[in-house]
Amino acid sequence: MDIAGENPIRNKFWADLRLYLVTDFELPLKMGRSESAVAGGVTVVQFRDKTRSSRELYQVGQAIRDFCALAGVAFIMNDRLDLAVTLVTNQPHAA
Repeated sequence: MDIAGENPIRNKFWADLRLYLVTDFELPLKMGRSESAVAGGVTVVQFRDKTRSSRELYQVGQAIRDFCALAGVAFIMNDRLDLAVTLVTNQPHAA
């Protein structure tokens, strides 16, 4: 058994951490840049914003999650386990 266990989605996630993009609330306004980043090899997108309301974070998190799913890259929600679970991210991040 590997470190990620038997879950194939987690196994794919843990196996593909080559290039990591950390972004903020403005990502939906910068989708062209994010698409370029993914085309350039980004395999993980982490959403990090400590200033917005839960509602705002959820709405933007949905857009980022959907973008990541279409792009085939992992999505991590930073610091908000409640939103990570609600958005069903690949991995919550607490720092």
